[in-house]
Amino acid sequence: MKRLMLIISVAVASGCLAAVIMQMSRTSNLQSTAPLVEPSAKPLIPKFADVAKRIGLSSPSNGPVCSANAAGSAWIDLDHQGAPELLLGSYAGWNVAWSVSAGKATPVQNLGVIKGATGLTVADYDNDGWDDLLVSTQSGPRLYRNYSGQLKDITASSGLQPHKLGMSAAWGDLNRDGLLDLALIQGNNCVGESNTGFHFGQMHLYTQRPGGRFVLSDSLVKPAAMPALGMAVAWTDLNDDGWLDLYLANDNMGGVGNQAWLNKHGRLVEGFPSANISINSMGIGLGDVNRDSRMDLAISNIEPMNLLLNHPSKFKRERLASSLATHLPITWGSVVEDFNNDGWEDIWSAAGGIEGGAADSQVFYLNRGPNHAIDDYAQPAGISKHHRGRSVAVSDINHDGNLDVALASLNDRPALFMNKGASRKGHWLEVTLKGDPAFKSPRSACGARAWVSSGLLKLMREVGCGSEGFGSSSDPTLHFGLGVSLATVKLKVRWPGGQIKHYKLQPDRHYVIKE
Repeated sequence: MKRLMLIISVAVASGCLAAVIMQMSRTSNLQSTAPLVEPSAKPLIPKFADVAKRIGLSSPSNGPVCSANAAGSAWIDLDHQGAPELLLGSYAGWNVAWSVSAGKATPVQNLGVIKGATGLTVADYDNDGWDDLLVSTQSGPRLYRNYSGQLKDITASSGLQPHKLGMSAAWGDLNRDGLLDLALIQGNNCVGESNTGFHFGQMHLYTQRPGGRFVLSDSLVKPAAMPALGMAVAWTDLNDDGWLDLYLANDNMGGVGNQAWLNKHGRLVEGFPSANISINSMGIGLGDVNRDSRMDLAISNIEPMNLLLNHPSKFKRERLASSLATHLPITWGSVVEDFNNDGWEDIWSAAGGIEGGAADSQVFYLNRGPNHAIDDYAQPAGISKHHRGRSVAVSDINHDGNLDVALASLNDRPALFMNKGASRKGHWLEVTLKGDPAFKSPRSACGARAWVSSGLLKLMREVGCGSEGFGSSSDPTLHFGLGVSLATVKLKVRWPGGQIKHYKLQPDRHYVIKE
């Protein structure tokens, strides 16, 4: 199915907005009402097929058994040709960007060997309209600016310091000035070619100044992040006040649990102690799992995954087991998305062992709504083949309304799981948001929040820039599964700078909306 892409630009003419846009109002955030009733109680299981080998996608993540805990993957729009490229990182090998189209993977740019590379984080940090790249490495962050399709290393002039033991990073606008800021995570449980014990790192916060230079701003975080085995970090609005908060996932082998901070007008203060769980956290998934318009957290783990449901005063913790699998694999990067377009967000998690990089089945938790348990359907979904999974990055690369998944593995070939959809096709909507720095919104719209209303269905999504997963960046396009609803879609967007806009859209289409 060919995807129809429409571009909407908000223009003011004679004091009126374009006809497609509704007038701004002071309405409150959309809240979930009655659940979307499925015509059948049978699980709608999406079917995936790994096509990486067939289309020629390679680039194994070579590296030491233990040091290469992260194997980065990212979707990045290098050339403005309408389809993002897949960037695959490697701890000791080549870091290559691939064009995936017409059933073939073609290498389009090689960044060469970036020694100790772990995480890949994408955003247009300088607001020039081109996606840039931050590479986390064991010797310090590397910043690559996109010059009309070519990535060039500008770390030396960026202001970023060579913090060692880099694992991952995330972009977000801390102070709502329209300039993207950066949270960097350090920490590893071994360094070098073999396990040499715990090596604690520190989370660092950088704020961006006009002109594109970054300033170390750890003093804005109170209490400071404790030295730990940091694994992942996420910018997300936990209390829905329009300011991006920060969540840090630590591997508790270092004795330090996760930490959450609330954003108080550009300063991070302690908040949500109920989210500060102590587990062997690896990656962070973000989504509204129970459709109450609050951001929930899916935390990967050595033991059962942990789901933190966001309630008004605290997080409620649930452990996700599996009644279908013979054992619980170690999970790493996780994403929360609606993979079968039934209106409920599911959880996909990369899985693989630690010692020796043992391969394992990937994990797919199917969300069937409030009357059903969230359970692992990896085998019937077609993703039970064993991999040394580490990071996942999501994009609808063939424009059919079904989200596809790139999987980067430790010392193994990557996988590209094409989503063929479920037996009953659900309707969908995809929206790419482009912020306007004139209104204090970053061009990548990191942190923008969107609410959809279609019939009885009410959904919430948020633009993340490296905040979800583990050393990875998914396509920032917002995906909404609409289930059986074919009604006109009402979309409400709260832009990062604070503006609220309303739009009327049609289902089964992809829109690019400019602030």
